Amino acid sequence: MGPSELGALVFVLLYGASNGAMTMARALLVGEVFGAERYGQVNGWIAMLVALGLALIGAAGLVRSVPGARVADGP
Repeated sequence: MGPSELGALVFVLLYGASNGAMTMARALLVGEVFGAERYGQVNGWIAMLVALGLALIGAAGLVRSVPGARVADGP
């Protein structure tokens, strides 16, 4: 295994561990800050905003990958 492969493996392992830790931290924080009554509602809003952000990033990448595609400048 070369240095670049080892670096990629370390990155993947650390990124996965931090992603898992953030999942648990978010669940605990939402419950502590907003309480059990609003837990589902707040988690739903967080998930929706994350999904919207990912959709916008994906759409921008798709537009940039199409040769000759242009974004309208507006009215």
